[in-house]
Amino acid sequence: MTLQENGELSQEQIQLINNRIASDSRVFLGYHRYYEADNPAIIDATNKAKPDNRVPCAFVGKIVDTMKGYMFKPNYITYQTSGKYAEQLNELFMANNEPLKTGEIATDALTCGVGYELLRVDEEAKTIRQYRIRPETGCVVYDNTLDEKIIAFVHIVTTESDDITMTKTYIMTIYYKDHYVEYESLNNGIWTEAGRKDHPFNAVPVSPFYINADRRPLFEKVIPIINEHDKIISSNYANENERFANAYLALLKKIDNVTKDENGKTADQRIAEIRMFDGLGQGGEVSNVNNAVGFITKPSRGNDISESADRFERLIYDLAMVINPNDDSLGVSSGIALKMKMLPMEFKAADIEAYFSKGLQRRFMLLENAKTITNYTPEQVTISFKRNIPSDLEALSVTAGNLKGILSDESIIGLFPRDIVPNIQEELDRLANTMVLQNVEQVNNDSDNDSSNDISSNDEDIEDDTN
Repeated sequence: MTLQENGELSQEQIQLINNRIASDSRVFLGYHRYYEADNPAIIDATNKAKPDNRVPCAFVGKIVDTMKGYMFKPNYITYQTSGKYAEQLNELFMANNEPLKTGEIATDALTCGVGYELLRVDEEAKTIRQYRIRPETGCVVYDNTLDEKIIAFVHIVTTESDDITMTKTYIMTIYYKDHYVEYESLNNGIWTEAGRKDHPFNAVPVSPFYINADRRPLFEKVIPIINEHDKIISSNYANENERFANAYLALLKKIDNVTKDENGKTADQRIAEIRMFDGLGQGGEVSNVNNAVGFITKPSRGNDISESADRFERLIYDLAMVINPNDDSLGVSSGIALKMKMLPMEFKAADIEAYFSKGLQRRFMLLENAKTITNYTPEQVTISFKRNIPSDLEALSVTAGNLKGILSDESIIGLFPRDIVPNIQEELDRLANTMVLQNVEQVNNDSDNDSSNDISSNDEDIEDDTN
C-alpha cells in the first residue's frame, strides 16, 4: 500500500483496512477461544441427540503457557548497555512494568501469531508509555517494496455512550512517521477526523512481534488433532458416562405399581422418569436372578478409546514441538536424555527468539529516536534470552569449578539460572569486592605474621646476648 501525496491514507484505503481488521478479528478471536478452552469446533457444532456433551480440553492454553514460561518468564530477557542509558532504561521499564508487558505481548504472538506494542509520549511527565495493543484491534500497514517498511499503524476501539441509547462510537487512530490522526464513526463506515498530533519517534511508533516467518500461532498446525481429541473426550467419555447413568433397568418379571399412573402421567412417562422396564419376560420361568435383572447398555470399547485419546494427546505435543510436563519419563530421565527430549522445543524456541527479537530491536530504535523529548543518551543495547529450565545446582557448581581458568567469570556465572543470579554484572561486582576483601585480609595476616617473626627473632637475640 502507498500513502497519498500528503503522507496519509485515503478514505478508500482506510475503509479497506477497517474491513481487514474486522476480518482478522474473527480469526484472532477464534484463536483466543482455543486458548481459553472454548474450542469452537466442539462448542459451535450442530446440535445432536441427547446426550450431547461438549468437553473441550485446554491443550492450547497449556502449550502457549508452557512456551511462555520457558522463554518469557519475567527477567529472563535482559538488556545490557552502558553509561547513563542503563539507568534511564531501567527507570523507563520499571515505570511501564516492562517484563509483564513483554510477557503479555508474547502471549498474543504465541496465540495469534502477532503482538503489538505502541509507544506514546506523556507530554506532561516527559516520559514514554508502553502499551500492549490486542491483535484483533490493530493492523500494520506496509509499503509495496520488498523491504516491507512500516508506513502506518491503524488501531480501532469501540466506546458506548452512558445514556439510555447505548450508542456505539468507533474511534480509529492512524499512526504515521511523525504524527497521528484520530477519526470517529457512528456506523463503522464513514470516518470523520477528530484531531491530530505530532510525535517525536521519527517512525511509526509501533513494534510488531512475530514468532515465525508465516506470522501464524504456535499451535495452528495441531488444531485438527485437538478437534479430534475433543470429539473423543466428548462422545466416548462424557456422553457414554451419561448414557450409563441414564441406562434403563430391565426386569423380566412384572413388579406391581412400578409404572402406575401417578399424577396423570402415562406409563411411557413413568418409564422415562424411573428408567425401568418390567415384565419383559412375562409368561416364562426365570430360574437365575442374573437373567431376570440387568441394565440396557451399549458395549464399551474402553481400551480402544483410551489408546486413541492417548495417541492424539501425544501427537499434539510432539507436532507442536512443546514438551508435555506430564510425561512420566521426564522425572527419571538423565541429563542428556532430558536435553534430547527438549531438543525440538529448543529448536522452536530459537526460531521464536529470532523473530521476536526484531520487535525488541524496533522498540529500542523508537526509544533512540525520541531522545529529543526524553533527553536520553542512547547506547548500544545487547538483548539476551535465557531459558527457564530445571537446573541441577550441584552439577552446575561442579561444572563451574571445572571451567575456572578456561572460561571467563562472566560466562561461568551465566550458566546459572536467573532465579539464582538475576543480574550477572552485579554478581561480578560482588565477586570482585569479595576478592578485594580477601586480598586485604590476606595482606593483614601476612603483616601480622611478619611482625610475630620479627619479635621472635629479637627475643632470641636478647637471650643470646644474656648468655
